[in-house]
Amino acid sequence: MKRMLATFLSLSLICTLLIGCSTTEDANTNQSSPLKELVVQAPVGPPTVPLLHMQEVNTLGENIKFEVQLYKNMDEATARIVNNDVDLSVLPLNVASNLYNKGTPITLGNVNTWGILYIVSNGVVLDDWKDLKGQDVYIGNKGTTPDILARYLMSKSGIDPDNDVNIQYSTSPEIAQMLLKGIAKVAVLPEPLVTKVTMKNPNIKVSLDFQETWTNIEGENLNLPQAGIVMQNSAIKENKELIDKFQHAYSEAIKWVNENPDEAGQLAEKYLSIPTKVIENAMERMNIRFVSAKDAQEDVEMYLSRLWEYSPDIIGGEIPDVKFFYQE
Repeated sequence: MKRMLATFLSLSLICTLLIGCSTTEDANTNQSSPLKELVVQAPVGPPTVPLLHMQEVNTLGENIKFEVQLYKNMDEATARIVNNDVDLSVLPLNVASNLYNKGTPITLGNVNTWGILYIVSNGVVLDDWKDLKGQDVYIGNKGTTPDILARYLMSKSGIDPDNDVNIQYSTSPEIAQMLLKGIAKVAVLPEPLVTKVTMKNPNIKVSLDFQETWTNIEGENLNLPQAGIVMQNSAIKENKELIDKFQHAYSEAIKWVNENPDEAGQLAEKYLSIPTKVIENAMERMNIRFVSAKDAQEDVEMYLSRLWEYSPDIIGGEIPDVKFFYQE
């Protein structure tokens, strides 16, 4: 009897040990990999909507904490970059170039915004850039990209921006209000602000397209790149695989936004306080599409060279070298 009991206890101990080992192995097998974090900052604007979609559906996977932070102005955005508080940033290309030329360790990952500036008019017929002659033209903030681009396109279209037109400066939201009130008749505005004012006042028309004019001047193979995503070099070094995964996911998210304007508009209303219908109606003119920095290099260099001709300081003094463009 004692022998049988000893045998039973021995078997029980073996089973316990086996079960214990099995449980430990299962625990090790089922243990999730460490959580990784990717933080991207973006403005209240079109290229942010795909990022919000990525955040909503968690496209990078359950082990990745993906966070979108909104910034209010360039000072806030650049401070976060210099302090290395974010991994990725949506920036105008001239700002990205400026930071890079000042030694900030960043790399351009992609271009996502291709021409969102338009000249709109209220009660003035503008069939051509030459029709701007004699007009008061309202532009947001002197020395910024809209100002320099408008001046460049005017000059290439036979208009002297210093003598043939009277340029008035203000902020874009203030200009939008002046258009709606009839104070301003001709203005440079970005999407989706263009759609906001045209929806509120049918007399306001989209007259001239910066993207179309740029292509006519520079050649049909050259597009107008205006903004993209820059990456902290430290983020690339620490986890290049995750950065590459982001690139692909962001490309797919941009496709989703273009194919689902209503749902994209709902995201914009939820997070950016932009009405759904505005984004839905503005989609065609927002020109959001993903192009890797490597593939966009020729467009970017041409664009920055034109800005440099008017104001070298706006891009940091020189065209960035090839290391500025991310190589996947």
